[in-house]
Amino acid sequence: MSLCNVIQSKDLTVKQLIKPIEFTASFSKPWLVKCNDDQQYVLKFFNGSDDTLANEFLCNRIAQVMGLTVPEIAVVSIEKENVQRINVNRKNLNEYQISPGKYFGTRFIDSTYTLEHEIYRKLKPSTIKNIREVPGMIVFDIFIQNIDRLKQNVLIHMLPKRQLTFEYVLIDHGHCFGGSNWNVNTMKDFQFDLLNIHWKHDLFIYDSQFKDYVEKLQNLDKRFFKEVIDEIPVEWKKQPHECNEFVNALSSMDASKILPLLKKHKRELLVKNLRTRIPKFDQCLSFIDDVKNKYHDLAN
Repeated sequence: MSLCNVIQSKDLTVKQLIKPIEFTASFSKPWLVKCNDDQQYVLKFFNGSDDTLANEFLCNRIAQVMGLTVPEIAVVSIEKENVQRINVNRKNLNEYQISPGKYFGTRFIDSTYTLEHEIYRKLKPSTIKNIREVPGMIVFDIFIQNIDRLKQNVLIHMLPKRQLTFEYVLIDHGHCFGGSNWNVNTMKDFQFDLLNIHWKHDLFIYDSQFKDYVEKLQNLDKRFFKEVIDEIPVEWKKQPHECNEFVNALSSMDASKILPLLKKHKRELLVKNLRTRIPKFDQCLSFIDDVKNKYHDLAN
């Protein structure tokens, strides 16, 4: 698979600093800026020693190919004058200083809220336009090994000119593939707990709702991952031999293992719900667990 169906990133420069984004939980402490295309972007930084920006770029590409809703991205250059102003602010926050160079930008989306907001808690699934993407979002997080999907890094976007109609928007993928300082070994033996996902995923009970997205991942080959890695600015990447190892590791990941994981989780979720709703069922399982534990103690 190639990148022909993916929206290509723009190469832009910062035209105006607007403000730091104070409410975000992101470690990079991003800024809202206006670029030379006269559009606003959320600009994320890094200290040159981790892989968060490369992770962001790669995950955006994977999400696009899967047909998931993510912001438009750009590679944004920032010059010395603007860097100085940003660093004054970051110094007051005891954050690392940045240097002039290229950083990761996402197109600013107005009228958005995190999943912690009261608006989201009151939403009905029928008001979320892309609710059917949720199985894909879950499959996506498993594949990229995202252990950082918090309520702060999924946005709910109120669509313009469509009152009380919303969509999910995925953001913030800097800590995937084992973390911000990944290597090939961190990608092995990954365990993912779906109970940490905050979407309305319990509405999806059929394997077919996840299978289509798994198949899209299975179509991603070495050519696709190499093209994405080649597109990432050199300042964000590891050494060439490490990039090649990463391409090989990504292309060898077996997406077919995702469905059995989901089936196991659905069984566990069903049992958990039954235990919560039916006291006698919980008492029965507790008795069985107690007997098993006592038998295990006797056997040892």
